[in-house]
Parts: sequence; C-alpha cells; structure tokens
Amino acid sequence: MGNLVVAMPRSNFRGAFSTSSANDLPSSSLIGTDSSEDHILASQMASRLAKRSGRAVFVSCNLMTGGDGLADAGSSDAWMMGLSQDLVAQRAAAIAEKEIWTILSQG
Repeated sequence: MGNLVVAMPRSNFRGAFSTSSANDLPSSSLIGTDSSEDHILASQMASRLAKRSGRAVFVSCNLMTGGDGLADAGSSDAWMMGLSQDLVAQRAAAIAEKEIWTILSQG
C-alpha cells in the first residue's frame, strides 16, 4: 500500500478561522511514503474528488515508486516504450480519477 491521503469538503460554517477561498480543499496525509510525487498525486486527486462529490475521500496512491507496479524502471511493456515514468503515472492517475468519479456519481 502506498501513502494514504484524506480530503474533506468545506463546511458551510463561517467562523473565525474560515477562509473565503473555496477552490482549495484541506487534505491530510494519514500514511506517508518517501515519494513526494505519490503524495502530490494523491492529494490533488483526493481534493478534486472531495470538491466534486461533497464527501470525504480517501486516496492511496503508489504510481511513482518502483517495484512490482506501473513505474518499474525495468519494465519492457510495449505500450510504455518511449514514455517517461512521470507521464505514465500522471495518465494512470487521470484515468483512475475519472473512473472513481463515475462510480461516485452513480451512487
């Protein structure tokens, strides 16, 4: 399992510590990893999904780190030839976010 990030939609409460900017949603890392790229992808994905759905969203992301996943440096898959590791991870995250939104919007 990669890192775990949670994002919460803003409440309607306008107290002393509220901000006027509704564009940024708070997110927190519950489980961290060494990969800052994974953390950034997970935080952005969780924030966008929480904003769109109005619900708390938990995201675990392990796209940039090597090992047995997509971003294995020794991978010889034909579809990855000529593509950078960052580009593959970003495209995979975008596709995953789109599919997750489809599931959330149905329920």
